[in-house]
Amino acid sequence: IELLVVAALIIVLTGLSFVNFRGTGQKSRNSKRQADISQVRSALELYRSTNRLYPIYNSGNTVTNFTNLIGDSTFSPYLSTPSITDPTNATPYLYRYTSSANGFTYTICYTVEPAGTQTCLTNP
Repeated sequence: IELLVVAALIIVLTGLSFVNFRGTGQKSRNSKRQADISQVRSALELYRSTNRLYPIYNSGNTVTNFTNLIGDSTFSPYLSTPSITDPTNATPYLYRYTSSANGFTYTICYTVEPAGTQTCLTNP
């Protein structure tokens, strides 16, 4: 009977640890998302201070995962990391950048786990 009690206790503790580790991965990916967005926002503000406008792509269309933004030789020097992609990098976990047609405003969106809630930030 003691052996069964010990085995049951080990099974319960193992199950609890798996639940905790799963949440840790989601928190880690969400932290990376927030750090990436913060870095891009800082780079956008530096770009605007030099060029007086935010980067404009296709008259205000959305850029997924900052591909055009990072590849732009006039913007990339403002970034400290040459490659920025969402840790999951699959729908709906993709970064989005949208600028107004005149370059005065922008919106950056990202999706957090586990709820899949999209968070969007606009320029200050």
